Amino acid sequence: VSHKKTLFYLEQLLLKHQTHQPALRVKGNRYGLDFFFAHKQEAVKLVEFLVAVIPCHSKASRELISHDTHNNTYNYKHTFSVEIVPICKDSLVCLPLKLAQSLGHIGQLVLCHRISTSVQLVDPQTIQSEV
Repeated sequence: VSHKKTLFYLEQLLLKHQTHQPALRVKGNRYGLDFFFAHKQEAVKLVEFLVAVIPCHSKASRELISHDTHNNTYNYKHTFSVEIVPICKDSLVCLPLKLAQSLGHIGQLVLCHRISTSVQLVDPQTIQSEV
């Protein structure tokens, strides 16, 4: 993971709000963290918490594991993927030209001033900021 500061911030938020407690297991890998839950609703709560506190994008999917045609019951494996913005405070960000123009004609090279539920960028040449 190239943005360890963001993961450290996320870890502090999870510990502060104790949203990690329903997890059966937390496993780290080179792309981030995997949380394992016994129930789908516990995973949904974690995803909703993450979307509320940090800028991210989430995606849900399910895979059919088994089904019983006699009782018409289905067993699914649910997977939730949350992609966190891969920048942290004081990161230098290069914006595409059209995006920079749509943000009030700020420069393409900007500094990340703050990350909360959104990303606050500052043009170091003009000190113009955009969220």
